[in-house]
Amino acid sequence: LYLNKDQTHAGRSIVAFNSHKKELFELSADELRQFSKDVANAAQALQQAFAPHKINYAIYGDHVSHLHVHLVPKYDTDEDWGSAFVHAPLTIKTLEAEGYQRSVDQIHRHLL
Repeated sequence: LYLNKDQTHAGRSIVAFNSHKKELFELSADELRQFSKDVANAAQALQQAFAPHKINYAIYGDHVSHLHVHLVPKYDTDEDWGSAFVHAPLTIKTLEAEGYQRSVDQIHRHLL
């Protein structure tokens, strides 16, 4: 679980599979079950840490061919509420190092 550099949506994170796979269908049944559980646990920790109104899930891979899921907390006060988030916006919100560490600590406190 990684906190994304872009914090336009507070808590935006990435769950990466722990070995090199490109597609969900390449996983064994046990790997898929565990990866899904990891994604769900991470999403629950984000929910508890940041209290978003919804969490969006996105799987890309055009540029990074390693299986990973973007977890994007969405808030009804966001400009893009009600539509898909922009994966690579022209401007991103970044935090100072202390802000990233506070967010990581918040998420860590809620991980199962």
